[in-house]
Amino acid sequence: MPHFQVQIHSDENARMLRDLQSNVVGQMVVVPGIITAASKTYIKAIKIVLRCTNCGHEKDIKGKYGYGGYYIPRICDNAKNPGLDKQPCKMDTY
Repeated sequence: MPHFQVQIHSDENARMLRDLQSNVVGQMVVVPGIITAASKTYIKAIKIVLRCTNCGHEKDIKGKYGYGGYYIPRICDNAKNPGLDKQPCKMDTY
């Protein structure tokens, strides 16, 4: 891989690392400094929309910041009402 240098400039007010607090989580911030190493980013959804394949019912699941996971229900919330094919929703249709 070739080595290269990039200089990035912004008109935004830069914040020092010690001044960063929890209220800026999820926001873009400008921090002055020199990058000495980089790694692959890990992306985590903060909102998931599930759709039942039988009846089309949609369920929103909001996540929290951090490393926690999501619980995906195995039974549709609309399972008592018949779907388009007049069949009740089965397990794992989300």
